[in-house]
Amino acid sequence: MVMSKRVYRSSRVFACLCALVAAAGAYADLPEVVFEITAELDPVSVTIPVLGEWFDYNECTDTWTWATDGPQDFMANDLYLGTLSQFSAEIVGDPEINLNFAVQAGPAATTFHIASAVLDDFDPISNAQGYAHASYTLTDFDGNQADLTGIGDTGGAYLAQYNGWAGAPMGPTGTTFAEGIESMHAGFIETVDQDFDHPESGFVPIGDTVESMSALVSFELSAEDLASGTSNFVIIPEPAALVSLALIAGFALRRR
Repeated sequence: MVMSKRVYRSSRVFACLCALVAAAGAYADLPEVVFEITAELDPVSVTIPVLGEWFDYNECTDTWTWATDGPQDFMANDLYLGTLSQFSAEIVGDPEINLNFAVQAGPAATTFHIASAVLDDFDPISNAQGYAHASYTLTDFDGNQADLTGIGDTGGAYLAQYNGWAGAPMGPTGTTFAEGIESMHAGFIETVDQDFDHPESGFVPIGDTVESMSALVSFELSAEDLASGTSNFVIIPEPAALVSLALIAGFALRRR
């Protein structure tokens, strides 16, 4: 019985710690549409929305996750634009946006956009720091070489912004934190990779108070070819602010 009580008490302390961490930066909820995944063959486009209600929430880590359960074609009547082979996303209330995608172009060069919603349901972060990473893979599928060309704000295939919407239809409205992967080329039945990090290690000061964040994957992919990638965009307070938060959490536990 003594062992049982100790386990119970430890579980309550762990749950309390989880609740304090989650409360520090938790969202009230996700937006109705968290991502918009679009394939475009001018003048036709097809968008697959990813809804907030589909995500699973982990209260202890303040994390929302969702993944597709199989490939989905982009069809406009009988016109095939391409395929969303795989997509998964993770939203963390710190805040952080992580995504993983795989697409294939149709019989003609296809433009793909994967735009996150503006995530803004967190307390403003002053003296913020940020980090962004993207890693893309390009494969020649049809034996005719492959090309991926970024078409983001200034030509990048990955764009991370704060205080605005990177995926706005008329062009990004936020402040660019990082943009990279301008182009990739794969030879005959070749697969190539390209990584992008800002900064190369650690975090870099933003200098502004951050009230929202968003991310955009945006590129043109040559016909029949394959592209996949992962990305991570995270914003945190400066270390001094994190220490203050830890002290507050510890004080709250002592009072309990």
